[in-house]
Amino acid sequence: MTTFILLVEMIRLIMKVHSYVMETTGDSQILPDVHNKEQMINYPDLFQLIYFLFAPTLIYKNEYPRTLKIRWSFVIKNLLQVVFTAFSALFIIRPFLMNTYSQIGYKPINLRHIFNIIAIAYPLGAVAILLVFYGFFQCWCNACAELLRFADRQFYTEWWTLKSCRDFYRNWNTIVQDWLYAYVLIPVFNLTHSKYLSNCMVLVVSAIVHEYLLAVPIQSLCPIFIVMFAVIGNIELIINRSKMLRAFDFYNTLYFILLFIGWAIYLNLYSIEWYSRQNCPIDNPSITDYLIPRFPTCIHFTYI
Repeated sequence: MTTFILLVEMIRLIMKVHSYVMETTGDSQILPDVHNKEQMINYPDLFQLIYFLFAPTLIYKNEYPRTLKIRWSFVIKNLLQVVFTAFSALFIIRPFLMNTYSQIGYKPINLRHIFNIIAIAYPLGAVAILLVFYGFFQCWCNACAELLRFADRQFYTEWWTLKSCRDFYRNWNTIVQDWLYAYVLIPVFNLTHSKYLSNCMVLVVSAIVHEYLLAVPIQSLCPIFIVMFAVIGNIELIINRSKMLRAFDFYNTLYFILLFIGWAIYLNLYSIEWYSRQNCPIDNPSITDYLIPRFPTCIHFTYI
């Protein structure tokens, strides 16, 4: 967990530094008048840079909307809720993963065990996404914004009313989405003039970063994010092209089913890979051992 937190903080600082350089050197693609960029640039002082490093945003500006005062009761309430969601994840998700996968490599897995895992994994994915959303975007980001008197609190929009995974990733985390839009999608579109290639590049960058954040802690490259993005993306593409399916009211429900299944797959497969590497170690591993998942050779299946 410590490694994961440090990696997240490293990625956050890299994204902030990139935005700072782009916005202060006039290379930004989001300034309204390309021909007058030099006239619009107002180089920041040290206080503005420090404030930006701690502010809950990834897009640099010399000035942000500010509130008049800090509501300490609001800060304390949100921080307590962050602690509550963290302990909820610790006592709900962690025991299931440990009790289910800690004996991988020591005991065989039968079909009954697999069906039990599938039955519990789906609600586990729903619980995970709700805890992450509420604990981080609603509580943590609002607490940090209140401490800094940061007035722009649109960290997400109503993603639960949407009907596609594409719209979900655009609205579930607007902090990162704004950065991807400004520094990945727009530059690629200006270069290629292709919306498809621009969206693909956003997807590739996002998938690679997610894989990196999880590959280093578990010491294995298990490209589940890339595979899942491709599978769910293709299913969604088929549904979007079918006007008959989109006309039915169950489209939003189908989207949530796919979303919860995806999170359940992430939790379970990465946990399986982690325990497989702990219980089935290899003497003197080579580089290829870190690039190939361990669980296919560690898990033993039986039919009874």
